[in-house]
Amino acid sequence: MIKVKAIFMSILGELIGMKDVVIELPDSSTFKDLMKVIKQKYGPKFPKELFKRSAGEFQYMHLMLNMKDIYEKKDGDRPLADGDELYFIPPIGGG
Repeated sequence: MIKVKAIFMSILGELIGMKDVVIELPDSSTFKDLMKVIKQKYGPKFPKELFKRSAGEFQYMHLMLNMKDIYEKKDGDRPLADGDELYFIPPIGGG
């Protein structure tokens, strides 16, 4: 088993009810596998503007794995390792 830490930045932590969570997955898991678990467990807690429930996809969300950009469609088959950290960064507005 591997453990991956999902970190919910900014207001997401408050909306979801936790700033981070450790998710256990089988050794051969990919980024796609991790996203499936996160969507099932935490997707409904994300604001509807950031998670399209009908399509099952995040929008306007910046994702980083170990502080490097990662994309669901392009990097779905990327293998995960024990201790990886996935950051969910919501859009930031200002002016």
